[in-house]
Amino acid sequence: MKTIFIGALPFRTTARTIQDLVKSYGPKEGTLEVHADWVNPTFEPYAVVTLRDPERAIEELDGLKIGAYHLRVHMAAEKKELKMANVDQQIVKEMRSFDFIARKIWPLIRWLFRGLIAPRCQQCVISSRVPNITLTNGICNLCHDYNRSLDKDEEAWRDKYVAHQVQELDQLLVSHQGRGRGRYDAVVLFSGGRDSTYMLHRLRRDYPGLRLLLMTWDNGFYSAVSLERSLEVAQKLDIDHIRFKPSSTVYKTLYRYTLQNVGQKGSYQTVDRLDGTLNQMLGFYYGYMMDIPLVLAGVDFAQEQIMQFHSYYVMPFEDMCSRTLLDRMERKSGFKIKDIFSEEDQKLFWDGTGKDQSKIPRYILPLVAWRPDKGSVEIERELQYLLPKRDSSPIITNNQVLAVMTAIDIKTIGYSSFEPEFAEMIRFRENDPIYWRNIFELVELSVKRKFLLETIISKVLVKLDLAARMCASRPGK
Repeated sequence: MKTIFIGALPFRTTARTIQDLVKSYGPKEGTLEVHADWVNPTFEPYAVVTLRDPERAIEELDGLKIGAYHLRVHMAAEKKELKMANVDQQIVKEMRSFDFIARKIWPLIRWLFRGLIAPRCQQCVISSRVPNITLTNGICNLCHDYNRSLDKDEEAWRDKYVAHQVQELDQLLVSHQGRGRGRYDAVVLFSGGRDSTYMLHRLRRDYPGLRLLLMTWDNGFYSAVSLERSLEVAQKLDIDHIRFKPSSTVYKTLYRYTLQNVGQKGSYQTVDRLDGTLNQMLGFYYGYMMDIPLVLAGVDFAQEQIMQFHSYYVMPFEDMCSRTLLDRMERKSGFKIKDIFSEEDQKLFWDGTGKDQSKIPRYILPLVAWRPDKGSVEIERELQYLLPKRDSSPIITNNQVLAVMTAIDIKTIGYSSFEPEFAEMIRFRENDPIYWRNIFELVELSVKRKFLLETIISKVLVKLDLAARMCASRPGK
């Protein structure tokens, strides 16, 4: 007796239909499961059933056309894998609900909860609970300082500085078209989210001769929507694409250790810093091993300033040729990779010391030069053929662990440690203040009152083999 998987089910397929389909193959009673949402589809409808003669069923049913659909039939994955896939789809569904409430309902009722959530800056929406933040006439001291700094001379200098970066980036990308020593000119670190999709769209439009390889991580905790969209975008643009899936222990070990040791620094400087740095470094290693001269990522100006203290579109080459990035990650997070990872897994973190400098790739951040207004109508129009609007929300396409990070932050330090970064992006007009005000307010209330995000957090903690009560009763410990 073995279990088979039946995918690409026709619309409104019922359990009775599947029973009739497999009855000649000896189905085991009580094993048939049909997974489908015929109202709000967020995953491909499928069924699993245990049979006495699964090989014959696969031989005869795989590719069978029913209506407009061809069934996809094969041996099922282990039960745990199927369960996790279903959990991932449930998380997507719940995040869609949260995003809808934040955008459509919360703006209408937020005034009812003023006493339960922190006051926020009316300009950058940062919480008044962030250390060293004071509000004067509804505006925070950081925005007051920023507004005073906007004199005409500095603005003129900044415009020239950005224009210079755009021109230099253009020259760099033009000069690399078709010039790589192998099959590719650039590795694009591609999550399938809004920023990386916009970057890829512009690269394809403006530099059609640039031979790209898309690299997407599948670490077991990325949004199922993001992974699906990365495949779809690669197919639409007809670009070579690899999905890198490291050993399941690597990221699970990272998240388990860092989530239990967040402390007062917050998740942004600890969990997210290690996660984001490792993602970048995997791209460095791949570019180095494959002799690909450029690695491109969708990091924006504010993110790069906060994480690497640097405002230029290209990472200094001396940083790429040394331990600088690894040392900075350890210093700022307070973690040493030798305390977390096996000796073999420590090698995943980039150290350029002693490497062949002629093969070390240049790390390029086009969004730092382009400085796009992410909320503009023009960008929405440009992206609509690649990324459906319902899938463009960063809440839906982001890492599942983000919900746990935010909950720990609010319980430990009173605010989301991601807020300073997003407030900085808003000041530089790289994010929509109304959208993020609604998100951060609703997150704060949800964590304090244990609703909306609670079931998502529980599911992620199960995937991490962490007891929910541990993070609830001892946040940051």
